[in-house]
Amino acid sequence: PSSRLPCRSPFAGSKPTQHVVVALDPSAKRSSLCWIPLTCELADRAAALRAEHRFSTADAIHVATALDAGATAFVTNDRDLPPVPGIEYLQLADFAA
Repeated sequence: PSSRLPCRSPFAGSKPTQHVVVALDPSAKRSSLCWIPLTCELADRAAALRAEHRFSTADAIHVATALDAGATAFVTNDRDLPPVPGIEYLQLADFAA
């Protein structure tokens, strides 16, 4: 028996929740911005991150979204995020003048 609940569209009758990913390329003249919908697959990945790394639900969704988008870095003010292979945390305060 599976412990996974069947996933129906989490957006039935409502507008989808979306997360924003900002892609900053140091060689580019500007950043690009894209919207990424919260899908069942992304929710599953977030749940796995939450279980394995003890993230809060919101942090797990944000990091899962970044990983799913192919990000290699994640800008945050949270110095207590658990490390995850494949993504580096960049502290926003380190860039403030």
